[in-house]
Amino acid sequence: MDKEPQRRWQSAQEIHDELDRLRSSLADSPVPLRQVGFLSLVILCSLLILAFFASRSRLAPAAAAVDPGQSFRFEVQPDAGWRFTTADATLGAPEFALSPSGRELAYVAASDNDGRHLWLQYLAEERATRLPGTERASLPFWSADGASIAFVVDSKLKAVSLNGGSVRTIGEVGWDFRSGDWTSDRQIPFCRSTGGLFRIPETGGDPTPLTHIGSANAQTLHRWPFVLPDRQHFLYLSRSSDPGSRGIFAGSLNDPALTKFVMPSRHSAVYANGYLLFLQESRLVAIQFDMALMSVSGRAAVVAENVHGSTNTRAAVSVSQAGVMAYASAMLNRSRPVWFRRDGGEEPPFDPVADYIDVRLGPNGRRAAFTRQAADSGSPDIWTHDFDRGVISRLIASPELDTSPIWSADGRGIYFRSDRTGVDQIWRADVTDPSQPSVVLSEHVSNGILGDVSRDGKWLVYSAPAETSSHDIWKVRLEGGTGAVRYVSTSASEVQPAISPDGRFLAYASDETGTYEIFIETFPDAGNRWQVSSHGGTEPRWRGDGKELYYVSTDKQLTAVHIKLSSEVGASAPVPLFRVKTARASLYRRSYDVTRDGTRFLVLKAEDSTPAPSVHVLTNWTSRLAAQ
Repeated sequence: MDKEPQRRWQSAQEIHDELDRLRSSLADSPVPLRQVGFLSLVILCSLLILAFFASRSRLAPAAAAVDPGQSFRFEVQPDAGWRFTTADATLGAPEFALSPSGRELAYVAASDNDGRHLWLQYLAEERATRLPGTERASLPFWSADGASIAFVVDSKLKAVSLNGGSVRTIGEVGWDFRSGDWTSDRQIPFCRSTGGLFRIPETGGDPTPLTHIGSANAQTLHRWPFVLPDRQHFLYLSRSSDPGSRGIFAGSLNDPALTKFVMPSRHSAVYANGYLLFLQESRLVAIQFDMALMSVSGRAAVVAENVHGSTNTRAAVSVSQAGVMAYASAMLNRSRPVWFRRDGGEEPPFDPVADYIDVRLGPNGRRAAFTRQAADSGSPDIWTHDFDRGVISRLIASPELDTSPIWSADGRGIYFRSDRTGVDQIWRADVTDPSQPSVVLSEHVSNGILGDVSRDGKWLVYSAPAETSSHDIWKVRLEGGTGAVRYVSTSASEVQPAISPDGRFLAYASDETGTYEIFIETFPDAGNRWQVSSHGGTEPRWRGDGKELYYVSTDKQLTAVHIKLSSEVGASAPVPLFRVKTARASLYRRSYDVTRDGTRFLVLKAEDSTPAPSVHVLTNWTSRLAAQ
């Protein structure tokens, strides 16, 4: 109760009146948990009413305190000084998971001084607890009994017990782990960035296949497993080159050969309280689901608007069978392309504010290509800007994912990654007539990020998830080649390759030291290599003459290094040019490019109005369906 006497409730009637006021005024309005402690207040009010009549004073479970006829929505934010983190698998959404009881929320948050940790938020309180031993945690999910939380660190799956706080390693699940679930019989189904689903015992051991990619229906990828309450079946999303086989499937934990197509969908689905929940554009909708028949019926009804659905088909939703759900708002990483000079001076912006993902200047610097994500569908398309004519146009668009554009050496074409056939491929489109793009590469492309094309047009380089590390770099000979060849493969992650103007060296970022640093290595054959950054660096880009290399330092300074290329690489001390503020922090995106003379930088500058990521909790959500 409030410590100020004049603000205390003096009777049960006043408490009742305040509870009614809160319910009527806030049931449909998101209220930051840290600011108001909304659910806490509702629960305390309810408990105090009970205490008034029962002459008792103790806290009861949250579920017993919430009126079952009401649906409340409120917002969760980390403690001051902490922020939600994102992972490759969530693509801009916070990493969070609701407990089976619906009373707790696990999430990953980071601070500048302490790095990333797993946190536990008790939804009936303002209190959140940082869980010891969970440094560098990512992608949490709960055990079926709610006693443990699983998470990944690098390639290892770990679990922290909430009864004692001990952390143990379950086993190796791969650097490209994307999500998992936990059955009541101690099995953990999970997915990687490629292939079918796997499972691993909670007691440890080696992962074994749970599903297999089928040639009969041209399936190419299985993702996002969700264990159903019957404890015998699970849902997953299948991608396929056959449009009729793309969508949600049901599988059997007892007989993996048994699968059934449930419904078409571009995003993952979860089950709760007799419904499947999935995304239609940015709307979270529910449709009735018969668990005995593994089939849907009726009409989908809207549960929530503006829900995040990442471009890799994951819906940012977590549910409890107790009638509580959590979801992340659609995150538009609002930015706009802005020219910067070497001294940090800005030129007036020329393109509208949008959710930009990539930027790449054309060979002559008179055009730029961008990936922009649509606000409604979440589907990214490729746009170009002609600086001479001041014309912005959508060059490449499809209902699926089109991203990561890089220009051909002559500027007449654009290479990009697309999953329009149900599988990730590298495509090439003619800039003057992009209506008939052609496939360049179909293998080893899954979740790849295109890096660069050599100036002579002979080589294309990109990074993609690997079995033994987060990402490896691949090279493709564009003229008479035989496919992709791994350029460098180590236990570290190598990303963001950039070919030197003379074609003899490759700059890239690697985390082999524990922090991403910039390296230069011989090309096209890997061999000698030199580190050129000193205190962290990502996003290397070359000046047109190869005499200077640029990168973004750990403290967000766009930095220049003078380079001397001969049989050896000589590098000066790094010189900070100016600080950059970008909306996207992913290591696998390009947030800037530089003109060939090194005098101007095109930066995807974040808008100051870009909201912080947030997680919303919705109670008794099924009551919202009755009115539809």
